[in-house]
Amino acid sequence: MDITRSAQLRSWLALLPPLVALAVQLLLWSLIQPYVWFLFYPAVFISSWIGGFRAGLGATALSTLIVLWFFVPPTHALLKGEPRAWFPTVVFVAMGVLFSIFHERLRRSERRSRDSEAQARSMLESVRQGATVFEATNEAITVTDTAARIVAVNAAFSTITGFAAGEALGATPRIHRSGRQDKDFYERMWHSLQTTGQWQGEIWNRRKNGETYPAWENISAVRDADGTVSHYVSMLSDITALKQAEEQLRHMALHDVLTGLPNRRLLAENLESALARAQRHGHRLALLFLDLDRFKLVNDTLGHAAGDELLGEVARRLRAAVRQEDLIARLGGDEFTVVLEELQHPDNAAHLARKLIEAVARPMQLCGRELTPSTSVGIAIYPDDARSAADLSKAADAAMYRAKRAGTPSSSTRPISRPRPWSGWPSRTTCAARWPAASCCCTSSRRWTCAAAASSASRPCCAGIIRSAACCCRTSSSRSPRNAA
Repeated sequence: MDITRSAQLRSWLALLPPLVALAVQLLLWSLIQPYVWFLFYPAVFISSWIGGFRAGLGATALSTLIVLWFFVPPTHALLKGEPRAWFPTVVFVAMGVLFSIFHERLRRSERRSRDSEAQARSMLESVRQGATVFEATNEAITVTDTAARIVAVNAAFSTITGFAAGEALGATPRIHRSGRQDKDFYERMWHSLQTTGQWQGEIWNRRKNGETYPAWENISAVRDADGTVSHYVSMLSDITALKQAEEQLRHMALHDVLTGLPNRRLLAENLESALARAQRHGHRLALLFLDLDRFKLVNDTLGHAAGDELLGEVARRLRAAVRQEDLIARLGGDEFTVVLEELQHPDNAAHLARKLIEAVARPMQLCGRELTPSTSVGIAIYPDDARSAADLSKAADAAMYRAKRAGTPSSSTRPISRPRPWSGWPSRTTCAARWPAASCCCTSSRRWTCAAAASSASRPCCAGIIRSAACCCRTSSSRSPRNAA
């Protein structure tokens, strides 16, 4: 709107020079006659310079009418009696048209010059801004030619990779290749660049000091005016912190916060995988459920902080008692689980149960008191007792609770400790599966025997004959009768 008004104003201003020429010529007519067109040439020139082509034509027409009306006889009439009057008129009109065309071309040239200058300033500003962004961005930017030779890098490249600009220029991006991606990975990358002109994804690179790190890289092809690829621009971000945060979140989601052991979710995933491996290779697998005895009494008497400390110490003892490849998890509360893979014989599970019981039963100091914890263990064996993770868990859980019910409670001089049975009360296990009515005991010679409820005959339990039994064990300790109340 402002541009239109300005053009209209210039058009009206362009009519002023012919009127000024008329006034001046009337004043000086006695001196300049018979040069009737003398003052109107500069008037038309000025009008076309002010308003352009159309204004020049308008000023030419107005000037012609003024001269013919006022100064060419017969005056005050447009029809002239002498033919000689038309020749200067034609010359004047032609010159007015030429002035208008000249100034219009001049105005267009000036506009183009101003536009080019503005465009050049804009491009210069864009280049300056691009250079600022190139150097100030936190992402490593690498520019390579079509032969994959590095022609430019920014400061962030040196910060992330450790390579100075002088070391990188002229080299190829292979200088920070980690070797963790295979040949097929890079072939897919180049195929994407050649077909779509872009590739982005996660990649592992190597710093100058040899450290590998994860990165997110975006590579784009740069084409010239003919559409031919001239360069490749790579923008790379170090995502080490992001990966660490993801790993921390994953660890928090799959591990118990208190003990650091795998939780129920991770146990379920690993147990399914372990069962698949056992089925594929024909191995046995043992699942052990552990439950601390009278743990609620510790929480109620010494507080939940003491209970947490007890759970942490039990977790450390259990972790130290199993093999590195065995999985130990905390299900919640005072319940723990151990997965024993590649079990050669059920005796191995019973041996591990005894080892875990003894590890837990070592006295410990808690809130200034000596506490002797104890635990009940339930064992279920794949494929003897169950073939699925759910059924195996149910069998081990049921065996553990039968072990708890089989224990004989007693008093102790320590107010918080779990009463420890003395040698006159042997520890017990229960046997499931083939001998559901049997109760299993550990004799003084530490041999496992099984006494059937309906018969006094002794049979080996959890070894040899009863291979499919789900066995559970309670802690055994040799304490003299005088230590029991």
